[in-house]
Amino acid sequence: MSELPLGWTETTLGDVVDIKYGKDHKHLADGDYPLYGSGGVMRYVEKPLYSEPSILIPRKGTLSNLFFVEEPFWSVDTIFYTEINTKSVLPRYLFYKLKTVNLAGKNVGSAVPSLTTKVLNPTELIIPSLPEQQAIAKLLSSFDEKIELLRAQNETLETLAQTIFKEWFCKFNYPNASDEMVDSELGGIPRRNRAVLNTPINQ
Repeated sequence: MSELPLGWTETTLGDVVDIKYGKDHKHLADGDYPLYGSGGVMRYVEKPLYSEPSILIPRKGTLSNLFFVEEPFWSVDTIFYTEINTKSVLPRYLFYKLKTVNLAGKNVGSAVPSLTTKVLNPTELIIPSLPEQQAIAKLLSSFDEKIELLRAQNETLETLAQTIFKEWFCKFNYPNASDEMVDSELGGIPRRNRAVLNTPINQ
């Protein structure tokens, strides 16, 4: 391997985090703390299992489905949580770093994809200095924020389009709608729409 830049270190996942098992939640009452499984938030419970920033790594299921959690949370036994040594690595940077690791390639399951601490801990990592980690994490976070904003805008536009479609073409409540309703093969429609339906395609 080529010489690393000044301040960069070669390490393993097990050297910078303690990988912990989630716990059963059936005894917990509902509350304000998110409870994570390998598919995401399952419910909200009365108390957290862990309160520091953590990366959640599926133990079963879709192995690449990582979560970065900064708020207190509970996790079940289908997903690991991590206690991160923040003197060595910034949690958000480590999250982005692990997103580049082929966790599915570490699968040890047969019927159900599975990960173990035994295969996760030796995962090799090259970690830059803390200031560089911070700069990288800040840049990637800005991209994530923009992606999330665009996703939310797309959802809003889709909802608006569906609302307009229903108003105009199901309820016929379009702007200046005052046409007489007439029968058609589609049911009752405004007279001007009837004229459009009867217009030959080649005109």
